[in-house]
Amino acid sequence: MRKNNGQWILKSRPQGLVERVNFEWREEPIPTIRDGQFLVRNLWFSCDPTQRLWMQFDTYIPAVPLGDVMYSMSAGQVVESRHADFKPGDKVTGAWGWQDYTVTDGSGLVPATKIPAGVDFPTALSLFGITGLTAYFGLLDLAAPQAGDVVVVSAAAGSTGSFVAQIAKLKGCRVIGIAGGEKKCTFLTKDLSLDGRSIIVARTSPLGFANCARTGSMCTSTTSGGRFSMPPWETSPSAHGSWCAARSPATTTSPTCLQSATT
Repeated sequence: MRKNNGQWILKSRPQGLVERVNFEWREEPIPTIRDGQFLVRNLWFSCDPTQRLWMQFDTYIPAVPLGDVMYSMSAGQVVESRHADFKPGDKVTGAWGWQDYTVTDGSGLVPATKIPAGVDFPTALSLFGITGLTAYFGLLDLAAPQAGDVVVVSAAAGSTGSFVAQIAKLKGCRVIGIAGGEKKCTFLTKDLSLDGRSIIVARTSPLGFANCARTGSMCTSTTSGGRFSMPPWETSPSAHGSWCAARSPATTTSPTCLQSATT
């Protein structure tokens, strides 16, 4: 076991794109545990678009305070425990930030979760993590598509969007993915076998959207931020859907509202 706990600290709030100068590397003594706690050696960390917002302002959680460890989901292994439900060797996930070691009692906004046997760390953080859960429940419980529906997924080449698109295909839907650029759109049709693709131009107008969307029942799943200025119901009056991760553009310094979501 290492002698120190390496940490990435948020030093300043980004102005535009995130840069190295926004962070500071520190090494602190490895924390000790008390009764009801356990020590986790973090081995994998998530890097999600929402972290850019956490650095800047309050969202569904308070902004990362300057001088604190950068927030993130992480996965690792219990190395020491005085907790009845966790023992050394257990593989776990939690919201423990960019640091080598974490002391926790297992509670919090994202409670500690044991990783089942046969599931590796990356899969635990993605498919079985927040992105996979958001895709599954956002599509099936909220948007509730039926076989034969047209499902339109924004940011379909991203972590959550790609899961949404694949789940919709498994449910027998015709799936159109919206993404930024030819390379991402080729991934959607070639690797994910989507039925249609639409390229974002100037960040607001999906090129070819109306041509690849049929009239009839349409279900949408918005999994990215910014302004979507062409509502699906302009193509299909029966459209319905979910906005499971609608947020402001990632490099903004103040939040903006979702446009055309209710018109």
